[in-house]
Amino acid sequence: MKRNISMYSLLLILGLIAFGCASIMEGGKQSLPIDSTPPGAKVRVVNTRTGEIVAEGTTP
Repeated sequence: MKRNISMYSLLLILGLIAFGCASIMEGGKQSLPIDSTPPGAKVRVVNTRTGEIVAEGTTP
């Protein structure tokens, strides 16, 4: 029984790692809808590794 739990845990961890890598490797442009109340909020996307501002804008 204990061996089965260890095997399932290992498979779960490997599955999470595989899907995590796939989402990182996807790349390309993606949209991210942002809504705020009240409208007109300033939005800034910052790369936490470099501190570079990747995108800026305001909400509709």
